[in-house]
Amino acid sequence: CHIVDSSICSWAPVVDSAAAMGLRAVVRDTLGSLVREQEYGFCDGLRGLAMLWVCAHHGVVLFARTPVAAMIGRRLVASWWPVAPLLTGEAGVDVFLVLSGFLIGGALYREASRSGRVAPGKFVVRRFFRLFPSLVSVMVLTMVVAAAFNDPQRCPFHKWYMYLFLFNNNLIPESLDCVGHTWSVNLEIQLYLATLLVFMLALWVSRFSQQKTHFLKVCMMAFGVFGWVACLAMRLWFVLDVLLDDRGVPHDMIAWGNFYFGTPYRISTYMAGLVVGIEVAVRKEHSSAGALSGRMANLALAASLLTLSFTLLCADDPYLLKVGLSFHIKAPMIQRLRVAFSRPVLGVAVAVLIYLCAEGHTPRVAGLLSKPACRVLAGLSYSMYLMQFVGQRLAEVPYVQAIATSLNGANIWLAALTAYGGVVLMILATAPVALLNYAFVERPGIHAGRRCIELLSRSSPSTEKSQSVKREEQGDLEACSNSDSAEVSTVTEPTESVSDSTPSSGINVGDSSGCPASGEGGADVAA
Repeated sequence: CHIVDSSICSWAPVVDSAAAMGLRAVVRDTLGSLVREQEYGFCDGLRGLAMLWVCAHHGVVLFARTPVAAMIGRRLVASWWPVAPLLTGEAGVDVFLVLSGFLIGGALYREASRSGRVAPGKFVVRRFFRLFPSLVSVMVLTMVVAAAFNDPQRCPFHKWYMYLFLFNNNLIPESLDCVGHTWSVNLEIQLYLATLLVFMLALWVSRFSQQKTHFLKVCMMAFGVFGWVACLAMRLWFVLDVLLDDRGVPHDMIAWGNFYFGTPYRISTYMAGLVVGIEVAVRKEHSSAGALSGRMANLALAASLLTLSFTLLCADDPYLLKVGLSFHIKAPMIQRLRVAFSRPVLGVAVAVLIYLCAEGHTPRVAGLLSKPACRVLAGLSYSMYLMQFVGQRLAEVPYVQAIATSLNGANIWLAALTAYGGVVLMILATAPVALLNYAFVERPGIHAGRRCIELLSRSSPSTEKSQSVKREEQGDLEACSNSDSAEVSTVTEPTESVSDSTPSSGINVGDSSGCPASGEGGADVAA
């Protein structure tokens, strides 16, 4: 103050105080949005667990593929059972896709049935600001981390159209060069747009029906069922005639890539969620009681949990089959059928679980999935999914490189414990990076989308805010993936409304992932 003007010095404490207050406000708002209780809180539990499951899969795969750990890694994955819950984590993207379908289907149906229309412009604007800011940030951070560790630079994309993140999952293998795990976000964007277009078409056709709402429901339910059946038929055709040889393993990795990432083979789980989302929305709109008796609800819950348990322990991924990681069923035809049916059946199981929780048939399960810790995990799920490989490079890679050689010849269970430790380190290192991205990129993007929607509403005087808009302004809804993804996007692929009148990923999700009236959080996640 002896050097500069005293008037400037007099303003310094005010500036510092304002900056401190602004930072405190950001922290308070961020933490508040993460712990906000949602209407369908059980979605948060599913979303958070799916995100951890996918991250665990990527963590153990890194351990198994690290050159210095190749020997112990091969032993570990060949033994299968000690790390089975980690190796099967790629199925987490399917959970996010179910949650995304549940969210988008229910939200668009409520908007269409109440107002007789959907707003495609606002839908697209909201999706854009929800997904793309974080996609840009993860690309930039990936380049920074690669430069810091002298790793090969895989970003940015070498073709301009891949920055649209619209169909990268179908551009195999070039789509995996830069932030390849965002393939689930691409998948969810395609599904969101397809659902929107089908809703608009069904609304237009319903003008010629006397019972417009019922006709809309029938059309959209038929779309969901047809999509599920068509996906299953495509999977059956592919595994029986194209993908697998007589031993039940892939002919080549290009075929596997098309089967694993391609949109036609992944939509069944989303369609299962879409059907349930519309059914729950219809029953809630008419205040209908649960349609299942207590015994039927218990049987459905048991079947759903049994399917999830089988998925947790037994992989269906044909790549895992090729390297000997799968649960070994000797009959080739049984193996093929298991690969074809696994994802569609898993989608139905998760959709049934969501329906039971939403209709109040399983209050204990719903309460367990609605714990505050689950809300925090769900809120961070989109950022966690996108940033997981940054956390992996910061913590797990040095950890594996430091101890891998000392594990050669070690007991298999000690190696498994080491792998679990690497996964925990990866998640712990990713969490603060994801929190920063959520606070300074993801949430500002959501608010920017809101602001654009407000401007669009002002420019359209005929558009009136409904009661669901008021609920939306209290908390954005995004797919529970993710996906994701995640968009995830599930794949792999927070929850934010899909239009101006109804709350609505990838990880997931990217959109990965959320349920009606949910708060802000990531959801687009996928493997």
